[in-house]
Amino acid sequence: MLNEMQMYELSEVLMKEFAEGALEKAISSLNRAGKLADWLEMMGLSQLLGGDIFYNPKIYGKILVLGDSRTNKRHLTGVAKSMGFSGDRFEFFLDYDGSQKYNYSKLRYSDKYAAVIVGPIPHSTVNKGNYSSAIVAMETEQGYPPVVRVEKITNNSFRSAMDELQQKNLVAA
Repeated sequence: MLNEMQMYELSEVLMKEFAEGALEKAISSLNRAGKLADWLEMMGLSQLLGGDIFYNPKIYGKILVLGDSRTNKRHLTGVAKSMGFSGDRFEFFLDYDGSQKYNYSKLRYSDKYAAVIVGPIPHSTVNKGNYSSAIVAMETEQGYPPVVRVEKITNNSFRSAMDELQQKNLVAA
């Protein structure tokens, strides 16, 4: 438990961090984790949710599928639909070149995306920073949606990845 002076100091630091964009990142992370409503309730601000208009990426967020594929978008969308997902929840970049040029940094702190399923992609991609690949960067840095790796993108590996995301309660149909 913090004393009065420690509370004051913490308050000052938080106000400075929030002024520099930390609040937006925290809200995005809380929303992605499905905990924003709980946090707002603790703050006494649950009325800000406005009822059913609350966006939950687990239910509405896009699922990005990247990497060289042994199947096509139509078949993967069919698998997703058979699992109860809407086809428009998915973005596919199923070729080696598309995944090499994809702007991975746009995923960071974006509540548009619920998860990423990754198959074979080049190690040399844009926005990988000092990491060996963009995937390692996403798995290491905070603010990225959950990543599921598959050895190759097939109908079966896609179904398994989607099952894993559902079992971990990261996406919902």
